[in-house]
Amino acid sequence: MTTAAERTGAEISTPADPPLDLLYERSCQLADRVEDGTIGFLDAVDLAWEGALFAGTVDRVGPDLVQWVLACAFVGTKKDAT
Repeated sequence: MTTAAERTGAEISTPADPPLDLLYERSCQLADRVEDGTIGFLDAVDLAWEGALFAGTVDRVGPDLVQWVLACAFVGTKKDAT
């Protein structure tokens, strides 16, 4: 199984930041679950965002960078109405 990042060639080119790397990896896993139909697109993105809020990542690096990481992870993922 290929990840969303492998399918799209998306990469995060930021300095090494374990929390952002983890957010990206987990978001790619959620994107894969969207692709196989086990979770809806909006639910997956909301789950990733809530995880970033809970971990304090949004407060630490700002919402724009978190949104960018999520966009990289979910790029090319089919979007449905759920």
